[in-house]
Amino acid sequence: MQQQQIQLQQQQIDELINMVNKLSPDQLKNVIKVSLGQNTPNPVRRSTSISYGIPSGSKDAKLLLTDNLGIIIKTIQLDPSGVVRVDASSFSSGVYSYSLVVDGKIIETRKMVVVKDE
Repeated sequence: MQQQQIQLQQQQIDELINMVNKLSPDQLKNVIKVSLGQNTPNPVRRSTSISYGIPSGSKDAKLLLTDNLGIIIKTIQLDPSGVVRVDASSFSSGVYSYSLVVDGKIIETRKMVVVKDE
């Protein structure tokens, strides 16, 4: 029985490999992993950069920045460039969250620390 399961899994793997191999270079270019990078520098004093990846077919992509209470303090519309610069000079010292939202769905959330010189 176990040997049959292994054979079935190998057959499925072979089918998937064949499907990927049939994709044209143009189709492969449109395959973008949805991702959200950690901001750099972190902690941030003035401004920071955040990398991201959004699918080419998405209708709406944005970055939501929230404070420790979950209140949205900034919304940034994203384009396909893959990097956004965030001005944190008006933020108070503390821990903030930022979320990648694509077509209304939260994809990923990360933390950012803001440190102000006192």
